[in-house]
Amino acid sequence: MIKQLIRNMSIEEVLIVKKKRCWLFSLVAILILGIGGGYYMNKDQEKKEQQQQLAIAEKKIALYVVQNYSNVKSIKFSTFKFNKQTGSWHVATKINHDNLMTFSLENLNDISEETIGIRYNLKTFNLKKKKDTTKNINDIKILKEELDAN
Repeated sequence: MIKQLIRNMSIEEVLIVKKKRCWLFSLVAILILGIGGGYYMNKDQEKKEQQQQLAIAEKKIALYVVQNYSNVKSIKFSTFKFNKQTGSWHVATKINHDNLMTFSLENLNDISEETIGIRYNLKTFNLKKKKDTTKNINDIKILKEELDAN
């Protein structure tokens, strides 16, 4: 049936139909690329915002440690991990190279003593609890754990 229609059409009409198909295909391709590009850009923006939130969380955790424990010289952060089952963030820290402390955060936007979970081993944790809200993080080294390239 289609072959019969094409036989009845002039060459000019066939070229017009082919041009319309080409334009339609081009329009669909542009729409797909536009939607895909928008989705990618949105995901990229979300990732940047999350990285900013994690950096702020890191500073707030460091400030908490400095203001609540004595003789803090350095804090080394591992990579933040997100637990999909609980919806919370977790990070391990090494304070002064040998005191391991882990933190659980329910919400990156609301970090305070009341909303943060803290764990450490009483037998191996050597820092003394001492509250001093005048201290800041400018006097300590904040390090990030290097990831293996292997």
